[in-house]
Amino acid sequence: MRPSEFSRFGVVGRRFQGRARRGARAFSLIEILLVTSVSAVLVGILVPALSRAREAGRASVCLAALRAGGLATQMYLDDNEGRFWPYFQDVASPEAGRRWWFGFERGGPAANAMSLHRPIDKAAGFLGKYLTSTSADFVCPGFPYTSGKYFAKFSPAAGGYGYNTAGLGGGGQGSSSGAPRAIQEFVGRTSDVFVLADGIHFDRLDYSGPTPLGQTFNEPAYIEWQEPSLFSRNAGVNGGFGHFRHNGRAQVLYMDGHAAGQPPRRTPHPFGRMGHGPVGNLSDDALRTIEVRRGRATLHIDVIYGLRG
Repeated sequence: MRPSEFSRFGVVGRRFQGRARRGARAFSLIEILLVTSVSAVLVGILVPALSRAREAGRASVCLAALRAGGLATQMYLDDNEGRFWPYFQDVASPEAGRRWWFGFERGGPAANAMSLHRPIDKAAGFLGKYLTSTSADFVCPGFPYTSGKYFAKFSPAAGGYGYNTAGLGGGGQGSSSGAPRAIQEFVGRTSDVFVLADGIHFDRLDYSGPTPLGQTFNEPAYIEWQEPSLFSRNAGVNGGFGHFRHNGRAQVLYMDGHAAGQPPRRTPHPFGRMGHGPVGNLSDDALRTIEVRRGRATLHIDVIYGLRG
């Protein structure tokens, strides 16, 4: 090719490229807005779906842990003439401390009730040595441990499950004053009464303060029926509540060993508005209750708590 021909070819090539560039059409503003809107809609659909799927996985892990707890419960009952364990027991030997149902605290509770990260040996609790997996695995992955409002009372974490202390453990409001009950007392009712369940614990709500509902919370350790009429009062109530943290469901282990999720069916506690999941009393799908006398009052308490009438 002669130089003049090469030059002419180069000019033609540049002209062709120029026409190609001029023929390329840029996106219009409407098209950009449309793509952005569609992307936002897809994100709005996919993110909640992924969140629900992730929570469903946590719920499955939680349910498996409770089923393991059911097997451990049966083995404990077999070794203790069918009698349940107490909420806690203070012991002097072979090593002084407090044996909780979820672990052993050497030396007993700290003098300062606000102490954090109190060491416990989870394998040395009433239930720990009977768990088929390690006691460290007996933890609900859905409990809001990462919240800035979580008060880490024990180390390692106790697990996020509450024990039916009033119905089975012989104590009420976190005490261990009475003898634990025997499973023989519940013939024909073992599928109705819970042993352990997803829970959360917080103390009285102060609606008069600058940040109502803003107090800390901790793992429940026990769950008791609470009077709904006190939920929205300053006096309130202390204690552990059912916590419906798995896509609006609480996982519950029953005396007969089966475990299942249940939705909230009773009056919700205002603390549920904090974003950690609904909070309230447990129940069954028929909302069955039993009359229980407390002082001069007659209360209608859900049968799932297993209280005596």
